[in-house]
Amino acid sequence: IITCDWSSDVCSSDLKNSYNNKNKSLLKKEIRNYFSSFVYVFNTLIGPFLLILFTIYLIFDNKIITSIGKDIDIRIYIYLIITFVICLTNITCCSISMEKQNFYMLKTLPLSEKEILNSKLKLNILLVLPSVIFFLMVIYLKGYIKFYDAYLLLFYSFFLNLLISMYGLIVNLKFPMFDALNDQVIVKRSTSVMIGMILPMVIVITLFSIIMELGINYNHLIEISILVVFTLSIITNAILNTWGFKRFRKIN
Repeated sequence: IITCDWSSDVCSSDLKNSYNNKNKSLLKKEIRNYFSSFVYVFNTLIGPFLLILFTIYLIFDNKIITSIGKDIDIRIYIYLIITFVICLTNITCCSISMEKQNFYMLKTLPLSEKEILNSKLKLNILLVLPSVIFFLMVIYLKGYIKFYDAYLLLFYSFFLNLLISMYGLIVNLKFPMFDALNDQVIVKRSTSVMIGMILPMVIVITLFSIIMELGINYNHLIEISILVVFTLSIITNAILNTWGFKRFRKIN
């Protein structure tokens, strides 16, 4: 309980510090829960890990990039790599199920649904975005793309990551699993994981096929992609903040 003098700014400061501390504690809890399960980490962190390795390789060797050829826009391949990694890394599609029996205890704490779900979204973003930023920095410094291209790709990456994270939460709220025998069942065989992982990958494969078949101009591709993911992020956020909160309260 916070007591303060409402006639001063001290109360506002105390409330803000309390809110920040609560969010930090929630995020730390998510990080501990995530890295305490080898199966969870191994099956969801492979994308960023491979991207970091690939980026380090690019620092010392240009053969992969130069072998593509001058007649192909390298930005399309960069776009596809980022899209693949982000869609492959979706820990939120089973993050609620991974709470297991602790979920019911979590609901009794003086925390809002928004605070709890936001901590799960933040972790997904923190696991993916740093590797993407590292990748974009290296290919920009190596001269493969211009600063404006890197900026647009970063903007696209953030909202795609946010969209995938919110989508995963919605799916897991719809299909939670708290009675699994072990983490492997949740991470590999649960309905929410199947839907949360397979659908984005189908979209990636379809997108790749369309780009290769039609030879879409990159400038048009990135502009349309940003518009689509930004719009879908707004819609998904609205669903999460309405249906998602209600669904969270109903799970028992």
